[in-house]
Amino acid sequence: MHDRYLSNGARLWQHVQRQPAGCVETVEVRPQRTRGNQVKRRGRTARVTVRHAPVELPPPCNDPRTRGEAPIQAWAVYAVEEDPPPGEEPLEWMLLTSEPVQSDTDAKRCLQWYGCRWVIEMYQSYCLQCHVLYQVVSLGLGRVKAAA
Repeated sequence: MHDRYLSNGARLWQHVQRQPAGCVETVEVRPQRTRGNQVKRRGRTARVTVRHAPVELPPPCNDPRTRGEAPIQAWAVYAVEEDPPPGEEPLEWMLLTSEPVQSDTDAKRCLQWYGCRWVIEMYQSYCLQCHVLYQVVSLGLGRVKAAA
C-alpha cells in the first residue's frame, strides 16, 4: 500500500485515519485463495468503520511528463474492520474516487461499488476469453471437429 503525499504535505493514510468515524457498514467478504488453491482468507461478514475526506493529490514530482500539472481533486473513503475474527487480518480499504463523497451515504455507495469489483473483473476476464476465442476461430486457427 502506497501512502501518497497530499498537496499540503500530509500523508494520505494518516490524514484519512484521523477523520471522525462516520458510519459502520456490514460487508460480505469473499474467500480468498492463493495460486495453489490454498485458503488465504475465509469468507465472512465483516463490520467496517468508514471514514471519508476530500484530498488533493499532487502530480508525481519525479516524472518529467507531469511537471507543471495541476493537482487532482479526489475523495478518499477508508474502511477498516475494528474487530476481526481471531486469526484473521482486519480488512482495510482505502478507496480513491472522483465521485464527490460528502456524506456517509455517499461513502456507503462507494463501498457498494467496490464490492461489485470482483463481478466486473470476472466479466472482463470472460469477455477477454471470448474475444481471444473469436480471434482464434476467425483466423482459422481453431478447428471444430464434429463427433462421428
